Amino acid sequence: MKKYKRIFTIVLDSVGIGNAKDAKQYGDEGTNTLKHICDYVDQINLTNLEGLGLGSLGDFKGIYKLPFNLATIARLNELSNGKDTMTGHYEMMGLKVEKPFKTFTDTGFPKEFIDEFERLTGRKTVGNIASSGTEIIDTYGEHQIKTGDLIVYTSADSVFQIAAHEKYVGLDNLYTYCKIARELLLKDEWKVGRVIARPFIGEKKGEFVRTSNRHDWALEPFDKTVLNSLADKGYDVISVGKINDIFCGKGITESHPTKSNEDGMNHTIELAKKDFTGLAFINLVDFDSLYGHRRNAPGYAKALELFDKQLLDLMYYLNDDDLLIITADHGNDPTYKGSDHTREQVPFIAYTKANKEAKDLGEFDTFAIIGATIADNFDKEIETTISNVVSLVSDPDVKVLVFQQAVVGATAAIEKAREINPDLLVISGVSGEDPGVISGVSDICLGLDEVGMGNSIPQQAKAMGAKTLVHYSCARHLASATINQRLEIMKSECEKLGIKLVMADAPDPLSDVGLAGAQQFILEDVPKKVAEYGQETAFFSTNCGLQEPLIKSVIETGAYYPQPCCPSPYHAFPGALGIEIPEDKAGDVDYCVEQITAKIAEKGMAGHLSTWPVPMNMSFIIAATEYGIDWIDAGCPADAKFDQAALEEKLTTAAGGKVTLSKLTVDNITYDNYISALGSYITF
Repeated sequence: MKKYKRIFTIVLDSVGIGNAKDAKQYGDEGTNTLKHICDYVDQINLTNLEGLGLGSLGDFKGIYKLPFNLATIARLNELSNGKDTMTGHYEMMGLKVEKPFKTFTDTGFPKEFIDEFERLTGRKTVGNIASSGTEIIDTYGEHQIKTGDLIVYTSADSVFQIAAHEKYVGLDNLYTYCKIARELLLKDEWKVGRVIARPFIGEKKGEFVRTSNRHDWALEPFDKTVLNSLADKGYDVISVGKINDIFCGKGITESHPTKSNEDGMNHTIELAKKDFTGLAFINLVDFDSLYGHRRNAPGYAKALELFDKQLLDLMYYLNDDDLLIITADHGNDPTYKGSDHTREQVPFIAYTKANKEAKDLGEFDTFAIIGATIADNFDKEIETTISNVVSLVSDPDVKVLVFQQAVVGATAAIEKAREINPDLLVISGVSGEDPGVISGVSDICLGLDEVGMGNSIPQQAKAMGAKTLVHYSCARHLASATINQRLEIMKSECEKLGIKLVMADAPDPLSDVGLAGAQQFILEDVPKKVAEYGQETAFFSTNCGLQEPLIKSVIETGAYYPQPCCPSPYHAFPGALGIEIPEDKAGDVDYCVEQITAKIAEKGMAGHLSTWPVPMNMSFIIAATEYGIDWIDAGCPADAKFDQAALEEKLTTAAGGKVTLSKLTVDNITYDNYISALGSYITF
């Protein structure tokens, strides 16, 4: 049983508490955001934070140490290299950043990048320096109104920021320019953590102010986080504020953008009134963006007081089985030199109404204690996985373990299984574990050849009769190394085949427009594309949520659809075509294919839509089982556990068509026993 049904984790962006062990290495010795705010103002009223135990975390004037705290507290040092938003949040959720994200603080961005950015946007730029956002729009705001030049700048953080006037440049245009920048800045030599849109309003110097329509385009996390683990297990992972941007939507099941700290807390209070199971992850950025960077200590103090008042409302709606964690991602001492973040300890405050023994846990040398606390609460399932696997292999007659959908914890389960039966043949399919880890404990690993689809999708489009291929994606997906690698292959293959590749930007369903808005865009945009490029146009989207409207639009316009992003007859086709699968036909692939074929023929679109004949996950289970039976029949030879030719034969039979296998390569490391499978097509 999990201890808490819901965990609310609130990041008070930049509310550091000083005393970082390595502050001197970052030039931040003596900084202490909270202490110096308290010293600067005459008095500060943080009654609720004080009651939880904030005063016991340091010497803060006006925040008292109480004999009994309502919350368990600790002081956290950062282990990762850096002091920026992404580094702090990544570490909270289990990722250590060894190499700081690239910064261009002293030099500005390279001329090669600026030239290419100007070419693609059709606008000149000014600035390209490290600067305060408020100062640079004051310097160049009037210039932009006259010329339309984009204001670009950076800071000590790994960021490329574009400031643009909402009236004279336009918010939509600004967001488009940011997406262009994000794609360009995926190159290793230019790769920064975030691209940030900084819209502003006003008519003259001294009157320009930034609006709340900021938007971030971050790099995709380089590995799975606690958020992925929770989402993969079916828990709710709800983001409030810029959390969704920081993690590129990875592991997020529901997103709530915000306009301010107050708005963020209002969203959080409303969430507390609703029923869900999992994590609500909240970032309150105003502390950092409006007061820390602007070195506004009085404003910072007032923002803390407003949060403290709203905190009481939130606590009222918490249940006995809820946990509230309050922390920060770095410091930003508003009394310190410059305008950038400061390397500091951050608070860890953990409150539950059921807590009868609040403690002071002292210091920890990583922010990861936050993610570990969350994971430990919800990861009882891992113990169950290990227990179930161990009970299976404890039978001496069991010779083969087929572990399809190898969730987080599979590695530990397999290791335990091998302790009982070292000679076990282990086949893991579609793993949620790191390839280097799961392949080390398995004899065979199976996964989809996502990259190889860069060749197969254009080839299938060509075979169907398409002369143009429209590729719908969004900035979050294009930040994925796998999708980018596939896209580069797709560009080359289209050129070789003589197909025009059209890169089309579709709204991200996790953005402000939501899934319904993104689907409506597809329904409206596909007819426009067909009108522009003709009916001999094929469409592909990287987003699962856009497949149904894409299929519907292709059928209505007479275009082509080579495959869903996850090729399978069950993916989007039944929903788009209004097919209901009876209970007695569940899992009957032939029935599903027959129904799809009949519906498409009925609409006069035979030959225009295709996919793989059988879901590859299903093929993996069938093929792995048959492969294991053959191995047992052969006498369980220890030196013949991996036979790629035999595996390919089994998969081809199970998948209903030719399956091509290749060895997985990640970051120039090839895993000989990790096999990626590429299916063939069935055209309806």
